[in-house]
Amino acid sequence: MKLTRSNDDKWLAGVAGGLAQSLGVDSTIVRIVFAVLGVLSFGTGVLLYLALWAILPRPTGGTVAQDGINKAREWNQSRKGGGDGSDFTI
Repeated sequence: MKLTRSNDDKWLAGVAGGLAQSLGVDSTIVRIVFAVLGVLSFGTGVLLYLALWAILPRPTGGTVAQDGINKAREWNQSRKGGGDGSDFTI
């Protein structure tokens, strides 16, 4: 099974539900692991969750990171007056 965020089993962004479905475990267990990591490891669970939110694809396709890159390219093209986006710099 492909690892994606869940559309059905989500509280925030579907990361825990998607991981649980991929691992074949209950999503409550994954949520507890994120919470424990968040508390005991000085926010590592929160940072991990945010990173997975950005890079895990939605069930319908695409990621938050790809959306941000595309918006930045569009903004850069409009600022420079068009082009194919190959001149994109950060």
